[in-house]
Amino acid sequence: QQGYAVDEMEALEEDAPNDRAFPTTGRLSPEEERQVAEWGEEWVFKTLVRKYRERPDVRVQWLNQQNEQFDFYDIALQFPHGRQEFYEVKTTVTTDKRLLEVSEKQVLEASKLKDRFNIVRVFGAGNIGCARMLLVPNPSEKCRRKAATGIELLLKLP
Repeated sequence: QQGYAVDEMEALEEDAPNDRAFPTTGRLSPEEERQVAEWGEEWVFKTLVRKYRERPDVRVQWLNQQNEQFDFYDIALQFPHGRQEFYEVKTTVTTDKRLLEVSEKQVLEASKLKDRFNIVRVFGAGNIGCARMLLVPNPSEKCRRKAATGIELLLKLP
């Protein structure tokens, strides 16, 4: 994404969950939304596990693997000497939806954690043929430098 402060994450099809036929038009049911989110989180988790497989001292934890925890992140990396990084996964079935919802808690934690907080946007959930991931490292800093990064925080009014 030339001109923007995001990077394609190196994601392999073999790490992706099975293809799923999620609806791509209309509103998803709450159960479909949960399944879409889980699909994206699983793919990011497997991608990070693969990335650090040669580093047994790095622990990759998928917070919601058993049940949704409703925390500010979905995946954590624990490095030696206590450093942690947090990944919030935002998944969509579309291939181009650039807007995504973030909670107040996520905004506050991103500001506090700076380069230790990342957002991963997964596009095309359920269809590995067109699915891809974009990494937004340190989104708080990206918002502060909106003119240079193209990333901004928006509010939706009722």
